[in-house]
Amino acid sequence: MENKRISSCELELSEATESLIFELLKAGDPTGVLSLFEKGTEVFMKKQAERAYKFNKRLFYDKLTEEDKNNINNMNVSEEDYFSLLSASINDDESKKVDLYSTLYFNILKNNITLDKFKILKILKSLTYSSLELIQKIYIYTNYDIQTDTNNTKTINEFLNELENNDKFLFEVESLKQFGLLKKDIKFDSELVATNLCSEFAKVIFDNIDLAPSAIGLKSFVGNCKIISDLRHIKNINFLVAILNEINVKNTSILSYEANFVKLNSHIVICIIGKNIPSKKTLKLIERISKRLEIIKVTFDNSNEDFLNFIDGELSYIDNSSEKSRNNFLKKLTTIIKN
Repeated sequence: MENKRISSCELELSEATESLIFELLKAGDPTGVLSLFEKGTEVFMKKQAERAYKFNKRLFYDKLTEEDKNNINNMNVSEEDYFSLLSASINDDESKKVDLYSTLYFNILKNNITLDKFKILKILKSLTYSSLELIQKIYIYTNYDIQTDTNNTKTINEFLNELENNDKFLFEVESLKQFGLLKKDIKFDSELVATNLCSEFAKVIFDNIDLAPSAIGLKSFVGNCKIISDLRHIKNINFLVAILNEINVKNTSILSYEANFVKLNSHIVICIIGKNIPSKKTLKLIERISKRLEIIKVTFDNSNEDFLNFIDGELSYIDNSSEKSRNNFLKKLTTIIKN
């Protein structure tokens, strides 16, 4: 009993002494240190309120539908998950990460997570926003055919190689490797590769719209095609390729009618109809591939005979000087791509 009474007295004395010291310091604080302390406390409380508001507004007003909210009311939702993510968003050094915490909680509510959520939260809390931005870019380069300014494709391997050789991203790359999101390829020790965890992690902390190329100012090819032609019409072929580039359709190769194109695997094949009729063998090959691939027939001279009349669909006439003919072709091509 005596020890407890002494401890209680000591505590009261300690609190009284602390309060007295604080008041004495405040009374004689010519440098304004305590004023700065009070202002800091005010700033911190304001930050907490702003982060909590942003987290909840984005989650319950911007993301969840009324149906979602009703479902949540009828579900046994874990308060631990909510308070854990809300706390993390408030206390994180970077305000930009608040949206990522709310997206993660949204995916928890919708049962969109197959990974260990505590592991995900640990990674999210530990990585800087600049590192998380790299995860976003890695996902986009992995899942889309990214178009360069010269209308070539920039692959995920090229992107990762640039990262690895750029000292500016050394900290971010090492952080992603530490958490198992990037690793060295076993076959090629010098090459950096993204793991499955990187892709799965991106899908639960970013919205779908943020995982599209346009979100980071990139363009992707919406489709690819191969052109089969009499190669003597190179001027018209170049004009056609320029049209394809305008709508982000990638031409992967230009083949002669005399080429062996049985193994074509493009979704779209454009056959240019000229005056020279291909051999019977070539026509049979084209007929064969038309059963599994979409073929568009194009001519730059409407007097030419359609030697591919066994393939369904009209012959598209393109006049270099006619905007209408060009638009009609693009409309047909766009329809095929969407389907």
